[in-house]
Amino acid sequence: MELKDDQFLGSSVQIFTPAGQMIYIDKLTENKKQIVLQEVPAGLFIVKIQHDKASTAKEIFITSSH
Repeated sequence: MELKDDQFLGSSVQIFTPAGQMIYIDKLTENKKQIVLQEVPAGLFIVKIQHDKASTAKEIFITSSH
């Protein structure tokens, strides 16, 4: 994941399954963040970035690394 500017630094990044189960959470400390999800099957997921009281969410498709 790569962010274009610094506005989201310090934000929380969360990844959810379509059913709403959180499978990942961390803080953004750089513009580039590599997230390794080894136990997650390929499919559609939701990435949510929350900073202060604002948040944004995007759907992503994770492919298998096998």
